[in-house]
Amino acid sequence: MKSLIKIRIDPDLPDDTVLWRYMSLDKFINLIDTKQLFLSPISYFKNSDPLEGHLPKKFHNEIESHLQLMSQSGPKFPEDAPKEMLEFEKEYTETSSRRLKLMREKIRGRQSICCWYESKFESEAMWKLYGDNGKSIAIKTTVASLKKSIESRDNEKLAILARMRYLDFNDLDMTKEELLAKNERVSTILLKRKEYEHEREVRLYHEPDTFDLYSPTLMFGDYWEKYIIKSHTINVDTSELIHSVVVSPYVSAPYLSSVKSICSKYELYESNVYQSKLLENYDIDFK
Repeated sequence: MKSLIKIRIDPDLPDDTVLWRYMSLDKFINLIDTKQLFLSPISYFKNSDPLEGHLPKKFHNEIESHLQLMSQSGPKFPEDAPKEMLEFEKEYTETSSRRLKLMREKIRGRQSICCWYESKFESEAMWKLYGDNGKSIAIKTTVASLKKSIESRDNEKLAILARMRYLDFNDLDMTKEELLAKNERVSTILLKRKEYEHEREVRLYHEPDTFDLYSPTLMFGDYWEKYIIKSHTINVDTSELIHSVVVSPYVSAPYLSSVKSICSKYELYESNVYQSKLLENYDIDFK
């Protein structure tokens, strides 16, 4: 039986909001072949944005200080205690600190995302960013179609779609109210630095599993050492999802023809497949 709730949409995202997803040809083929959107763990993006999934510096430092105190909350022996006891204390502190660091990395990195670009128009910057040597593909859709494409398929977990918020992570005067922005709680999965504002990102993601952060088993056991970060997928109806398939403006005609053939094989209308007109010039007819 299909579940009734498939996706939760940010109320600030109207149904007619236009979304683009830029990708390489192999990822496009994977999408239309599997009929699944691929969600990459945040940890995959650490090279392009090492602060992906972090809080602004002020609040990050506050949490760091708290975790540091927690890691030092173990046994404390007097300086003249037997050597074995002092060595145990040192090992306990070092192990706790290492496990807390690993826990932070796994908690942040385990969240999986699928990124969309919000605009009524193509983006020259996005074509270059996801260039794939000039052979990238973009699919065009709307919030309503993305929602419907997910709701019509079986999915085990609730998906969430929301706009990213771009903040000055170095603003040490930032208040809690500014961080929350009228929300009851802050989700680091929806925060990025101002330097990435050109991405105009709308993010599709899974609500992470909840757990007791202060559980001794999670904090001081080997839970996070065994925890494996995995990617996820969301089943979609591609015929509902994809309004248009736009081919990079930097490719030649044979490439466009090949993409059309691929789309035809997967029963996507060739009339909705076209090459970007970004590099076209005005035709001037002198008579």
